[in-house]
Amino acid sequence: MNKEIVVQRVNLDSAIADKYPSENSLKTTLERFAAYSNEQKPLIITDNQRRELEVLMARNFNTSEELVKYIRRIYELNIDGLSLDLSPRLLERLKSRAINMDFHKFLQFTIKRALEEYAGLR
Repeated sequence: MNKEIVVQRVNLDSAIADKYPSENSLKTTLERFAAYSNEQKPLIITDNQRRELEVLMARNFNTSEELVKYIRRIYELNIDGLSLDLSPRLLERLKSRAINMDFHKFLQFTIKRALEEYAGLR
């Protein structure tokens, strides 16, 4: 399959041009980010920021999809096959109430107690 090659001239500030030692490195970067050209607010993080997220979350991320999937899972609660999404605000409020207690144990205890109260068992 032959790809059409288009040659374009672009005027770059020397500070930007210096970051690309060759035309090929500039081409590679443009190709890598082409999928984001129509996005209004693409989020791009540096390697250091990514490493910090990996340390905070004790996970390695190779793609933005992996990061989003993991964050979505953090805010999801599964009970007997039922999935509930908890807002970050709710989780932060709950965490602030889990004083001197493992958060997961606190969450299990609190949910069980609330459901028992709702069902009239308490």
